[in-house]
Amino acid sequence: MTDYTLKITEMIKTTFKDAPIAVYPTQGNHDTWPVNIESFETPNSNASINGFKDSWVQWIGQDAVDKFAEYGYFVTDFKKPDGTLVAPGARVIALNTQAMNTDNWWVWGMRSDPGGQFAWLEAELSAIEAAGGIAYVMGHIQPFNYQRQSGGRFRALMERYQHIVRMQYYGHTHDQYYSVTNSITNPDRHISVSQIGPSVTTSNNKNPAYGLMEMDEEFMVPLNYQMYAMNVTAANENNRADWNLTIDYVKDYDLQDYVSPNEMHALAERIKVNTTLAEQYRWDESRKHGELADV
Repeated sequence: MTDYTLKITEMIKTTFKDAPIAVYPTQGNHDTWPVNIESFETPNSNASINGFKDSWVQWIGQDAVDKFAEYGYFVTDFKKPDGTLVAPGARVIALNTQAMNTDNWWVWGMRSDPGGQFAWLEAELSAIEAAGGIAYVMGHIQPFNYQRQSGGRFRALMERYQHIVRMQYYGHTHDQYYSVTNSITNPDRHISVSQIGPSVTTSNNKNPAYGLMEMDEEFMVPLNYQMYAMNVTAANENNRADWNLTIDYVKDYDLQDYVSPNEMHALAERIKVNTTLAEQYRWDESRKHGELADV
């Protein structure tokens, strides 16, 4: 295990205290050098990801690491810390969003399917469907920032397999918010929710935080999303880092149907016309950094 992996593991253990954990990592745009730049011309050719891939074996297994080494994406069983599946046929699909990154010069001339990722994704979702399983899709850059041709194809796959994909998880911006995916064939129908999680790093005027998703045990759909944040100002004053519940989606936003696509779209509509709610939501993006009056 590398020093880097040890530090990440210890940070997770410290944050979640003594709770058992299972880790499912994914590659970001700052995990390559130069930043944002990654070639998809030939498999196993990216020096950056091949430099740290072996650190992930303990988390995702050798088969997933071997697949990850090719182009930076993989699929693996979604297991609890004790090794049992979260649900029958549950799988975690980790995308390499560098293939859709508008700042990645290498893919400007590869407009069809860099690294064959979409063909692979479709095949994996089809296999999960055939097995009666479910999938959780994660990546670094959120879909509404993909290149146009990539975004359209990804959205089509999410509509086709909306009964398979329970949730999507992303990061990248250091904010925390969500997006709702609408049907291509019926734009008034809401088919999926993407949760863009916060960062443990502070960034500018943002408190570090992590999120907890409450799931329905039978259907494994998301019920609630809670944010635990560390107030940096208070931590510096007290010389102690405390992680406190800062945001509870169901309670703070008065959700009636938990965090379903329809309910989250309705929340967005309320934010558009309710100034108080909009200011609260904007403050929550920073995990309540500063005062609400400063938003």
